[in-house]
Amino acid sequence: MDRSYQWPEGQSPLQELSDPLFGDKGIKVVIKRDDLLRPFGGNKGRKLKYAFEGFVRSGSKGMITLGGPFSNHIHAFSTLCAHFDNAGIALVRGEVDDLSNPVLSYARGCNVTLISLTRKEYAARYTDEFVAHIKAKYPDHYLIPEGGGSEAGLKGCVELGQEIAEGDGVAPNFVFVSAGTGATASGVASALPRHTKVMAISALRERIITNAFNRSISMVGLNEHAEIALNTDYHFGGFARWDKRLINFINGFERRLGIMLDPVYTGKTFFALFDMAENGLIPEGSQVTVIHTGGMPGRAGFNYRFPGLLEDPF
Repeated sequence: MDRSYQWPEGQSPLQELSDPLFGDKGIKVVIKRDDLLRPFGGNKGRKLKYAFEGFVRSGSKGMITLGGPFSNHIHAFSTLCAHFDNAGIALVRGEVDDLSNPVLSYARGCNVTLISLTRKEYAARYTDEFVAHIKAKYPDHYLIPEGGGSEAGLKGCVELGQEIAEGDGVAPNFVFVSAGTGATASGVASALPRHTKVMAISALRERIITNAFNRSISMVGLNEHAEIALNTDYHFGGFARWDKRLINFINGFERRLGIMLDPVYTGKTFFALFDMAENGLIPEGSQVTVIHTGGMPGRAGFNYRFPGLLEDPF
């Protein structure tokens, strides 16, 4: 691989999450701080790592991907393009003319070309016809699927699981992680030792996430001892939906602990962790690792649409 395309090295740290609730319940919780990874700040960088390697080996002129107007993936993809000074195209669901949208403004600043797709066009993104059309229309660009959800993306998530398995010398009983497609959860589960269960906390309603979740599991090829469970009890009405309970939880969490969350993914995952601990669904004596997958672009998008609801703890 070209040395000029050397991927940023480094692992995210583990940080103990101290809260009276966990002490009362006899649970030890640590956070895998993928939000601190630079330059990407979350699990989207892990999904892009081997997709980018595929791009370099392909000899393509540039990269192309797709996502929503407030997508963490679009933000990470734009960072990737800027970091390696490479041409990028982002196909965006809906209009791209809003100059105040923080994610799309960032993408423009990274010299990523934004192209609007109608909702009908975007809905066909998983079909063979759609992929063939994009490859024919942009033959010099390497296609990275929405959210980085591919076998290459899963490979980066397997590395995350390996880091957790090596961890601080004690394998966790549970790993909590946000789920939009299940790619991160599946990759992590494939690398964990026996008796470590991955709790994939869905940000979407069950009927929306199930097919993508099962597809991720089939792509990664879980070994026979892998344990993974999809929990759809904490989506708060669906993707990017929320209510006052979630907002109040995020604000309180950030005031107490000084760690920022987003209301799309990580806020729901940490809410699930606290709620399940409170209700005795995590056995006493358990060791829990919760993955902070980043999501700050999504938080910025939320603040843009709903100003004043989330506090700034800093």
